[in-house]
Amino acid sequence: MRHAPWKILLATLIPLLCALPAAAQDADRPEPDAAREAAADPAEPAASRSPADPSEPAEAAEPAPPLELVVNIPAGRLEVLRDGAVGETYPVSVGGPKHPTPMGRYEISKAVWNPWWHPPKSFWARNEKPAAPGPNNPMGRVKLYYEPLFFIHGTPETEKLGRPASHGCIRMANLDVVPLALLLHQHATPGLGREEIERISAAGKTREIPFEEPVPLSIEYELVEVSDGRVVVHPDVYRRGGGREQLAERIVEALATHGVAAESVDREQVAALADEAREQGGSRPVEELVSTSPQAVAATLGR
Repeated sequence: MRHAPWKILLATLIPLLCALPAAAQDADRPEPDAAREAAADPAEPAASRSPADPSEPAEAAEPAPPLELVVNIPAGRLEVLRDGAVGETYPVSVGGPKHPTPMGRYEISKAVWNPWWHPPKSFWARNEKPAAPGPNNPMGRVKLYYEPLFFIHGTPETEKLGRPASHGCIRMANLDVVPLALLLHQHATPGLGREEIERISAAGKTREIPFEEPVPLSIEYELVEVSDGRVVVHPDVYRRGGGREQLAERIVEALATHGVAAESVDREQVAALADEAREQGGSRPVEELVSTSPQAVAATLGR
């Protein structure tokens, strides 16, 4: 059988092509180690980086802000922190399960004294009418904005404080929110003296005052806290705590942050507390949740 000339030529070239060195085929690819180095930080040459020196001191943590507010949703509590230290605490009402208060870090950007209340376009407010400034206004004496539609504000419904009862905002008693707002003004509007702010408040007319220095606000969801020698489990108002096992682990973690080693924890007692406190909350002395002596626990906690 005779073959076409082009087939003979192709049969001759194929072995030659297959014999080319593999390095020639990969000439544009970096070496594997060099590729890993380049991927580590493309903006920095690999040769300029060196392993961390364990003898070098770690970077210092950022200093706490001079003034900060912290709201713990399950506890129904607002804390004022000055340079990281807790000062005043106030009971608050956060949003109910159907209207949860959003969590996260915010900045309080302005205060509105003697606010009007305009019903939102929501089903629950369909029959409500606007309310002028006054003692029965749902916004109270002042409201502090941290989001366009969310704020800390006063309320005449003080009997609900400490429980989730709002439609997403954070309610405070007027007797509490007014001094809180005055404190924020000292930090955020230093050009306005206390007497001027009190005059604005007493005038009864709506006045909006932007903050020159916004005040940080942290809204958290801490189910378990250790306070005054007791482990406190707050009601899981938004059902975020999981089952009994997850809540028990939160209790162990809270004890650890206060110096109680995991091996000292009485797991059966912790499980019992988690079981009884899942719905409505509860508390127990720290001594009941550890397997060591009360004297050792007291020494560990520094009491």
